[in-house]
Amino acid sequence: MVGGQGFASCPLGGIREVTVNQNLLTPLKLEIDPEIQKVRTQEREEMKKLNNKFASFIDKVRAASTRGGEAEVGAHHSLCWLQLL
Repeated sequence: MVGGQGFASCPLGGIREVTVNQNLLTPLKLEIDPEIQKVRTQEREEMKKLNNKFASFIDKVRAASTRGGEAEVGAHHSLCWLQLL
């Protein structure tokens, strides 16, 4: 049902009072454990190192494949993997 000028008319019984749960308004105290933050930073740095090693490996394989064919690529592949370990 629509009231005057396009506004909805009040429901039967009138407008009800709005209540607010004050507990929902208090800020949450979300703190990150410094030890977990330290571990995540170490993991991130380790992933960067591994990513750089892998990128270097890919570059070496590409260079080998353009230099001398499949046999050399296979040998180079093995050498690069040993270097990563």
